[in-house]
Amino acid sequence: MNENIKSSNSINISYPFSPPIADTRLPDNLVKEIADYCNEIWEKELKSGEKNGELEYGDKLVGRNFSEINIREILDKSGAAVGICQVAAHFLNSTQVLLNPGQPLLSQDIRLVGAWANLSLPNYDYNPIHMHPDCLLTTVGYLEVPDWKKMRMAAEKQKVTKFQFKDGHPGSLVLLPEVVAKHSPFVPHAINIIPEVSKYYMFPANIKHCVYPYPDGYGYRKSFVVNISLSAEGFRKTNIPQFCKSTSFGMFN
Repeated sequence: MNENIKSSNSINISYPFSPPIADTRLPDNLVKEIADYCNEIWEKELKSGEKNGELEYGDKLVGRNFSEINIREILDKSGAAVGICQVAAHFLNSTQVLLNPGQPLLSQDIRLVGAWANLSLPNYDYNPIHMHPDCLLTTVGYLEVPDWKKMRMAAEKQKVTKFQFKDGHPGSLVLLPEVVAKHSPFVPHAINIIPEVSKYYMFPANIKHCVYPYPDGYGYRKSFVVNISLSAEGFRKTNIPQFCKSTSFGMFN
């Protein structure tokens, strides 16, 4: 897994509204391993209607999802944690966050300070506009998504107005930067990321974002989130403010 995603050629970095956004594609076998781990837990929760108390992560989060479970164990076991650290090091070095470019960050300088998976049910589950404090980067990956093509075709055929496609695709991740003029014709005021299995996104944790609900009948939306900070050695290589060293979680995490 690490060999497949650590190459800079496989990591795209764009600047749609100045702050950088990275995207890559995770190996299918890795996505399956994480999904199998989560699905075993979620199937039991759906059947019983009760959450797994030992893994439940929702008390640290804002928004509404049927289940939010801690996945740090499976990230370490599968090797995903190492690969994510490699992607984050490449992202930070490439976007010139460092004060001293002669001391590039290594994957060992990266810390994962929060990791959870979301099972979002149709018609109601969503995340309101929020950001992730006390970390440098937020990352999102997708394990399973509804059938967007069938959903769009049905909406167009039935002229559905409850779930609009113009300003936000149902089930999409919407990034909302504060650095853009409201009506600028040159820079988008929002970026809609339509979830796709195996796609993995990374962006500054202070970018506000939200997740739209989606209609029933097209499958589940399953994603995972990893928050990233730096080790003490990593911070010594950068000019990042000291307050970012905190790894405590606020209600908007």
